[in-house]
Amino acid sequence: MDLILDSIFSSGWLVFFCILFLIGFAVVPFTIKPFRKKPLNTVLRISFLFISFSIFVLGSLNSCIWGYKFVNKVSDMRMSDNFLCIIDQPTGMEDDIEGMRLHVLDPDTGKRFYRHVMEMYSVIYGLDGDRLLSGVGSDRFFVFELGKGRIVTCLNPETLPEMFPEELGMGIAVMSIDPSIPVITATSKVGYTYYVKPFSLEITTEKPEYHVKGIVWYSISTHIYRGENYFIKVIDSDSSGYLKQMMNVKTGTKTKFTYLVPKIVAVFDAASAFLVLHYETTDKIRFILTCLDFDMKVKWRITQRELNAIDAFTEKPTFNTCITWKDQCIFNAGGFLFSVNQRTGNIKWESRL
Repeated sequence: MDLILDSIFSSGWLVFFCILFLIGFAVVPFTIKPFRKKPLNTVLRISFLFISFSIFVLGSLNSCIWGYKFVNKVSDMRMSDNFLCIIDQPTGMEDDIEGMRLHVLDPDTGKRFYRHVMEMYSVIYGLDGDRLLSGVGSDRFFVFELGKGRIVTCLNPETLPEMFPEELGMGIAVMSIDPSIPVITATSKVGYTYYVKPFSLEITTEKPEYHVKGIVWYSISTHIYRGENYFIKVIDSDSSGYLKQMMNVKTGTKTKFTYLVPKIVAVFDAASAFLVLHYETTDKIRFILTCLDFDMKVKWRITQRELNAIDAFTEKPTFNTCITWKDQCIFNAGGFLFSVNQRTGNIKWESRL
């Protein structure tokens, strides 16, 4: 059902059908002979007009209420070997969160396995294989089994004492989570602090350490580095963090940016390059993604116009998150997802949220 509604509400189909029936209202009753008779003519014109008005109302309600539309914000995006998980705001309103949806997709093809409605203000804290850890607030966490699309474990002040009666049987005074590991910290009412691993359901008095798997690139406002090796350094930026000048640490080559409000949004291990988000105008309506290598040479560029990710009855789509996986860069443009090759910028797949 989701796929059918997506098809109807995306890519201007509602506008197309509305115009089609308006043309029918204006032309058909006067060109087809049997309908020239007054009773049939009147009935047909009223029918065409009613259908056009209904389609217009349908699109307006969708834009305001139902959420099969352009999504203004993707709240979070996480990746495992088999699943791409995304949380979005279904209504697309600027800062008014009416609810959250979890989209689970195949990262190789962009095919969506399913949507799952989540509570308001839900956050993804981690992935472990085919399981996802999400939470609401500081004391309610859920382990979600992605393959089956269901919650398998609830972790909160009521369930943890039942799971670990020896350690937490007296009750929990305070709960919190360290999202970088992730691990849940639970302080009992008698003053002892324990650490709970949410995926393995192990409890310990020693906080687990965070272990980085494989080669990880980092991009922050001042430089790009891997481990202790610096590659690119920002040597000039404005108060908002927008890039003005960067330097290749190895060669000492300095490059001034002429892009409008540019920011680094990703680093590509496969291509030894990085991705810069900038805009056509200072009002930041239409974005541009430019991939640069460490010598500051342009490898590829994609504009928002080329993506054509615009729904009917909506404003222009925005870019607000991306993730790298294998040789792909996956990012959103409003309520659409795109996967592009890190080396060439060629679009591998696109999918609608």
